[in-house]
Amino acid sequence: MDFLKELNEEQREAVTYTKGPLLVLAGAGSGKTRVVTYKIAYILAEGLAFPEEILAVTFTNKAADEMRDRVIRLVGERAKDMIISTFHSFGLRVLRSEGHKVSVLDEDDREELLKEIIGEISPKLDGITPQFCASRISLLKNSMVSPEEFIAYTAKDKVLGDIYFEYEKRKKDLYLVDFDDLLLEPLKLLRVDSVREKYTKRFKYVLVDEYQDINRPQFLLTKIISSGSRNLTAVGDPDQSIYSWRGADPKIILNFREDFPDAKIIYLERNYRSTQSILEAANSVIANNESRFPKKLWTERGRGRPVVVYVGDSDIEEGRFIVDEISSLTKEGYSFKDIALFYRTNAQSRFYEELFLRSGFPYRIVRGVRFYERKEIKDALAYLRILVMPYDILGLERAISTPSRGVGKKTLLSLREYLLENNLTIWEGIRSFPAPSKVKKSLLSFSDLIDSFREKVDKVPLRELFIELLEKSGYIDMLRSLGDEGEDRIRNLEELLTVISRMEEEEPRLTLTAFLDKISLYTDQDLKRGTEDAINMMTLHASKGLEFPVVFMVGMEQGLFPLYRSFNNRDELEEERRLCYVGMTRAMDRLYMTACRMRRIYGRTMSYHLSMFIDEIRSIHKMVIED
Repeated sequence: MDFLKELNEEQREAVTYTKGPLLVLAGAGSGKTRVVTYKIAYILAEGLAFPEEILAVTFTNKAADEMRDRVIRLVGERAKDMIISTFHSFGLRVLRSEGHKVSVLDEDDREELLKEIIGEISPKLDGITPQFCASRISLLKNSMVSPEEFIAYTAKDKVLGDIYFEYEKRKKDLYLVDFDDLLLEPLKLLRVDSVREKYTKRFKYVLVDEYQDINRPQFLLTKIISSGSRNLTAVGDPDQSIYSWRGADPKIILNFREDFPDAKIIYLERNYRSTQSILEAANSVIANNESRFPKKLWTERGRGRPVVVYVGDSDIEEGRFIVDEISSLTKEGYSFKDIALFYRTNAQSRFYEELFLRSGFPYRIVRGVRFYERKEIKDALAYLRILVMPYDILGLERAISTPSRGVGKKTLLSLREYLLENNLTIWEGIRSFPAPSKVKKSLLSFSDLIDSFREKVDKVPLRELFIELLEKSGYIDMLRSLGDEGEDRIRNLEELLTVISRMEEEEPRLTLTAFLDKISLYTDQDLKRGTEDAINMMTLHASKGLEFPVVFMVGMEQGLFPLYRSFNNRDELEEERRLCYVGMTRAMDRLYMTACRMRRIYGRTMSYHLSMFIDEIRSIHKMVIED
């Protein structure tokens, strides 16, 4: 097979190893995604499995789509029949195939539901916010702690436990699942022998990318699904595990040998991204962690320039240095888009934004655009959902309220209670709900509209259905009446129409349900990055998976990075160090790490010592500039 010639020796060994569990420890920039895609191509080319007998899992829809495209380029259209998806998308696929008619609760709607519950249970307790509850409940679910198993040690915990219990009950009543349920509910189904056997027999090969980022439910799904063939390939790097705050458990990849005693382990240490100086600096930092598989990245790109460490007296001087260096870099031929600036927390971005504005440098902040959480997008998707989701009460409440049809909040609350008490679908309940004549007329008119479009589902192209539904519902006319703001929202709906058109081109038999499932699992990471010539500003967490010719890591001060809270906790400090390693290994040609002795932040002027991570870089790999 010609494509095997494109791999180095270690990559080729990983690709051609096809019997039993395999852990590929892939350092930053070592071509780990290439290993996954080429291994799938190899399995298909060798006839070891049919496409539908392969499951490949990663963490973003964007990564899954790119992986699928690469495999298709290698082996052709037959690769379209295999499942390459995120864990959550696979979980929803399992639920759908087992007949579950549920809607997926997005982040905003989850917080709205929690706000409603908090108002009923404990409206005045300090710290009990929808955001706090959402985060804590998600961590509990990722740790597989149910409401019944949750132990409350404080009064605040007791209230949280009550909210957690009611939240789970209300979701069940409303036929809703959140993102965590997309892992936990399939696990419940897989306890049934017949269901488990169906999936363990089907998949001969299971491949997991970014294995260092999985949590316990994802690990159990992986282990169960691969238990039939035991042909599990896990690709990851413990040194890049930076998401424990959202449930990821780095111990899972570190304990791979314990979970799979006969596993083969292959190291990918050749880096194709950075210069040797950058790699040796990063190696010297991460070597201070104890919880890791020792490895050293190397490259044939050449030594390159040493890492530049700048220490100024104040943040003003730090800013002046950054501006001067960027000016010099652009004169050398680098574009603004070749340059990235990383900071530890979002609160730090304001100073650098103002710095670039004053300097006339174009910049963009890479963070959640949240396109799919804009009101007009959620409204449009609610209209589509209620055509195919018989119990989507929240979708019904959203659609019937926009534009206004004279159906108030009290009526909607009564309608919700009526539907739940009588176990009716939204289509049945909206017609039989007893209401005053004026409201009843509005409800029946809306019901007629929805019924007329339900008949068209999967009979006309989704694009046509979308356009006609928004026009005939009065939604577009409502937006037109809002002037310029409405025109902006219409343009966003046109962008959603572009997404629909592209999906229909890629998948001619796309159903409305399949489209809604895909959209419900989209995250900010799945949106295409801008291509404008501008400096890229982002948190270190947002930099994961990206690369830039030039990187500035700012605020390299003890207490800012690593954060104060990690000083007395070894696990947290090691995660901070892994985050530093991730940031350093994003740089291709040049890496700058800047700090200052006095910084104004959080409304106060603070004095700082240089970050311990700078001290951990051997002097031979860095050039220190002090003002």
